[in-house]
Amino acid sequence: MKPLMPQYQELVTPAVYGLNDEGLTEGIDNLPRIMFNNGRKDFNSLTYYVPAQNGGSAVTAQDSYLQFSHTFHTSTFAPTFTSPDINFGICPLIPPTWTPTANNLFNLYWAPYYFELYNPNTKVITLKIKLTGADIAAFKFNDHIMIKNRAYRCNRIDYKPNDLSTVELILLNFI
Repeated sequence: MKPLMPQYQELVTPAVYGLNDEGLTEGIDNLPRIMFNNGRKDFNSLTYYVPAQNGGSAVTAQDSYLQFSHTFHTSTFAPTFTSPDINFGICPLIPPTWTPTANNLFNLYWAPYYFELYNPNTKVITLKIKLTGADIAAFKFNDHIMIKNRAYRCNRIDYKPNDLSTVELILLNFI
């Protein structure tokens, strides 16, 4: 999110950009995006007009616009720290005085799992376990498995009916 142009600070729009070799931002090829409809935004001191084009008539003196963005915010142009964000990770906002929200898809859904897997104290154990078809049918990979007062998450199951199955477990250090 950034002002459309430096002279139009109130007209805040989504922008997809990259950094070039000199570290400056530049536009990049874009694809369709999913965004929140943040509603109508009124300008304090700005108006704009749309010139006549494609056989249509001109639209003059508009003092508001419909804003879409990857964060949901309705009261001001700037999102708050708790605004939901549909990006997969924290994305910088322009102007840099705006605080990026922590409610992004990574932090909400994947961070606990990621930090369990990539914790420096993570240990993986492999066990041979007798499992039945009912055990497999009722099993969920997000379940915690308790063995001798230690919590584990199942990473992989090599199920063999009527035989010992190979199960890979990850020790959860935070529980």
